[in-house]
Amino acid sequence: RAKANELVSGVYLSAGQAALEHDDIIGAQQFLNSGLMQKADTTMLKNQIKTKRKALAAKAEQDRKKAAEAAQKAAVSSTMTAVLTGVKDFPSLAEQQEAALAMADALDDMAGYDILSRQINQEFAWRKQHQEATIEQEMLQYQEHANEQGWTPRQAADALEQAGNLSDAARARLAKYYNGQAGKKTPANKAALNELRRMIDLGVENGGISSKDIEAIDSYSYRNGLTFDQARAARRYAMQNKTENALTQTRINRALKMLFPQQTKIPDEDLLQLVADELKRSNPGAPVTDSAIRQTLARLYAEGKSEGKKWFDDAESSAKGNKQEDAQGINVPDKDRQRIEEILRTAGVEPTPARVRAYYSRALRGE
Repeated sequence: RAKANELVSGVYLSAGQAALEHDDIIGAQQFLNSGLMQKADTTMLKNQIKTKRKALAAKAEQDRKKAAEAAQKAAVSSTMTAVLTGVKDFPSLAEQQEAALAMADALDDMAGYDILSRQINQEFAWRKQHQEATIEQEMLQYQEHANEQGWTPRQAADALEQAGNLSDAARARLAKYYNGQAGKKTPANKAALNELRRMIDLGVENGGISSKDIEAIDSYSYRNGLTFDQARAARRYAMQNKTENALTQTRINRALKMLFPQQTKIPDEDLLQLVADELKRSNPGAPVTDSAIRQTLARLYAEGKSEGKKWFDDAESSAKGNKQEDAQGINVPDKDRQRIEEILRTAGVEPTPARVRAYYSRALRGE
């Protein structure tokens, strides 16, 4: 009889468990309440029912939240469409965004406002980037056409009015460019080009810009006033195959930090292009190692090579801001002197006392 009771209990346990597999708590409870199960099986099924009940309650709550989120998303989407339709006649994106946020602010639902305002800001950030990129692309295409035609700046400026594929913003910027009011390299746009290349190195997943996102790159170029040549250089940089040994802005910046540890600002010169040209000239085809980059930068620095000015004068004295300081009066600590001499020798430059003092004064001390 005991054996028979054990078999019956096992059958009822299995039946209760089968009911739970189909989420049938009531059915499982009926088997539990039958009184035909032994204590161990009863305890097991009771715990399994309890666990299943909690799991089903959690799933129901999750489904409820999903349904609520879906309903809210649909409501926000509908409201967003109505808001964007309502502001489309404002002349500028800034005015449209301001009006859209004002409409969102009129909502009574604060949670809905937070979602809607966030979507409005995202939408207009995208629209602004698209607008800027479109203007930049129009300008690049016109400048390429002008170059192909061999036009002088005056001829290119005169042809602007007849160019039917230009927006007013692109036409106005190009007019300044061809009249000599824009399109020149400045410390600001040189630094912006360096920063753009650094952001491309980072990639969008690390808070930078994707090398494939030409629209984001063109938008940045427009917003920061990059010249035609600089904007084209940025595009070429983005399209380069970045192998492990590729010369990148990030590697240039890292080498500069090692060579000039107290410098807080990356020079606004196009050092990447200078180093690339020097490496091709001095050691064509060789791997671009970090050591080669540092040596080249140190040599360019010591020789005073840049796009248009010397990084420092190899002279016995130099002016620093409003203060005149005699280079011969600078005391270079032995540790720093040895390091500087090694850097200069490695770069193939004679470490004269004047060069060592100048390097220490303007590089290591950050003056």
